Amino acid sequence: MWYLSWQGPWFYAGALVGVLTKLRDEGGLDFLMAGTIDPFAIDALGLHWGDLTLSTPVLTTITDVSYDPDAYPFQVRAYLSNYKIMGAFFPGFVAGDFPAPPVSLPIPIEGATLALVGYHPDGAEAVVARAEADPGGVTYLELPPTLLLDTVAPSPGQQVVTSMPTLEWTPLPGATAYWVELSGGGVYARWLLPPTSTQLVVSDLGQGSFQLPPSTTIRWSVTAYTDSGYTAEELTDPFGSGAPPPLWTQSITHFANGTFVTAP
Repeated sequence: MWYLSWQGPWFYAGALVGVLTKLRDEGGLDFLMAGTIDPFAIDALGLHWGDLTLSTPVLTTITDVSYDPDAYPFQVRAYLSNYKIMGAFFPGFVAGDFPAPPVSLPIPIEGATLALVGYHPDGAEAVVARAEADPGGVTYLELPPTLLLDTVAPSPGQQVVTSMPTLEWTPLPGATAYWVELSGGGVYARWLLPPTSTQLVVSDLGQGSFQLPPSTTIRWSVTAYTDSGYTAEELTDPFGSGAPPPLWTQSITHFANGTFVTAP
């Protein structure tokens, strides 16, 4: 018997779909069996469901994957981003890496998305490109040829003399939203910003006043979305209260990371 933990919303009514997969030695996943509970509900009283039986074979097809490992100046990683079974979408980022081409992967006949990651020189993710898998055909994954998003200030490891520094990054053509996060010394903050933004003053937080602790390394990151679907009102919310959209639904997502040290 397996026990499942619920990671979804507090209130939900619909169908619950489960799938059994297996890591392949040659990369990717084998899709074995699936099952569903319908109806399924969760509310203030808890879960309302029966047994989830995985007894239906998952129908699959093959896609041939093509990408150029040399199209990016640094390390790349390819993986299964998400897939669809019984009408439900499953994120595949926890597993399903596959090697450099040529490679053939099984995918559910309902569809799947593949992803290719390019990295900054320090090993941090720089950009993720995704493409819908072509069932029975060739799926080509392509990254931008150069780094398009990077942090500008503070410079890496710079000591800042203010508790409310200005975070600055390079503008990304075609960005639809920026998601900025800051953490360190017991502080965590996040902001959701419109595509015209290229900097942020930490005092603009709006999630409660705070001061960064002294002599502390602070890490911050900026994510640029290209098809986030946010509304204009959400992008100008000074509280940054919106949650970032699921990364595995984005066709192109750019990342940049930075650090600075607060003064004693």
